[in-house]
Amino acid sequence: MKRILLILSILFITNFKTFPQKAKEYYEKGLKAFQQKLDNQAVLYLDSSINLKNDEYVTYQLRGFIKSYQGKFVDAISDFDKAIRLNPNDADNFGYRASAKGSNTDIKGAVQDLTQAIKISPRKCVYYRDRAKFYAKLQDTVTAQLDLNKAITIDPEDAYNFTERAVIKDSAHDLPGALQDLNQAILIDPNQSPFYRQRAELHLKLRDTISALSDFDHDIRLVKKDNPMFYWDHYDRAKTRFLTGNYIGCVEDCKVIITDFNVQPDTSLIKLAYEYSAQANLKNGNYLATISDCNDLLKLYPKDYMVYLAKGEAHFRLNEFDDCLKAINEAIAIHPTAEAYFYRSLANAKLNHLKEVENDLTKAINLNSSYFLAYRNRALVRGVLANYKGTIADANIVLKNDPTDVKILTTKGMALYFLNNKKEGCPIVKRTANLGDQNAKQFAKEKCK
Repeated sequence: MKRILLILSILFITNFKTFPQKAKEYYEKGLKAFQQKLDNQAVLYLDSSINLKNDEYVTYQLRGFIKSYQGKFVDAISDFDKAIRLNPNDADNFGYRASAKGSNTDIKGAVQDLTQAIKISPRKCVYYRDRAKFYAKLQDTVTAQLDLNKAITIDPEDAYNFTERAVIKDSAHDLPGALQDLNQAILIDPNQSPFYRQRAELHLKLRDTISALSDFDHDIRLVKKDNPMFYWDHYDRAKTRFLTGNYIGCVEDCKVIITDFNVQPDTSLIKLAYEYSAQANLKNGNYLATISDCNDLLKLYPKDYMVYLAKGEAHFRLNEFDDCLKAINEAIAIHPTAEAYFYRSLANAKLNHLKEVENDLTKAINLNSSYFLAYRNRALVRGVLANYKGTIADANIVLKNDPTDVKILTTKGMALYFLNNKKEGCPIVKRTANLGDQNAKQFAKEKCK
């Protein structure tokens, strides 16, 4: 239950005449502190009220609610136990204790408490809605949906009943049914930004990126800029725009986050925004912007090897191969991966450092024995380096994976020829020549007459 609703509930049912005067004063101070969100102070006042033999159940109920809000679930459950002993006919006592039990991993206990709350107050839809959530945690989506059906029957104008049923249907893989419920929730209350966010995520599961983007647009328009979700919404839209190839739009969303979002020391969202911005700029051919994004990100995370790899790729696209090598060397120094060695081999190839190319590809293969592209490139470079036995060994691995690779077939045929196996090598070269390989045609014409 929300704080304001709890306050109204307590104010409505409290009979202050049964309080000792001093206990009443402390209770009222505690309630006022709670209204002002001064929870620690509120608990101190409520402690004082209880110590003065205040046995009004709402005092324990309020303190239990505050402790539950603070994450002190064991203490909260103890307070709700006392409130229930003092007044076992208040359904909210069981509802609040169910919430505390559920947060303290006692899901079955939470279901039992909500079942009791429903017995006391069977027309209160929130109890069915809350019990449905706990049934879902117990993997009982059928009973959870029945509870939400009941909640909707009781109050068909409560949009949250539909959004919660959408969650249950989603978990049960009924995506069209979940979408139908979210549509109904938005029809009832079109000004709730979380509904659009939830529907956008469902549209993505249904691979409807156009509708997802439309929902993110609605969501962002409804959320205030001082709400952190405003920036997470921009991030989600940036990801979706990236998926649809709208790289400029992706960068725009990321820029909003990078420029305006300022929550210290948590920089995780800014990091994600820089990463997507860098990748979007890379995809869009804006390589200088990619390098700028990477440099800014490295100020926050200087040990992120993936950033160095992205920076290295941007330098590679700009034909700045020495700078590319520097960036990839930084990545390898932090975390040597097969991909990093493979990327470095490409830069070394452009600089005609062929022996370094072979060494890098060997290191990549040692880290990933299934890296067929590394075997392929090593077969080619070994052919140039006259390591013909190595060429054939690599070519055989590649051809086992893809027997139609014409260039590797040609390379293998030439290597066999140079190992004095003209009988086996020339037929291979002639076959690839007939398939259109120009190098094979020239070689066959000169060597395989």
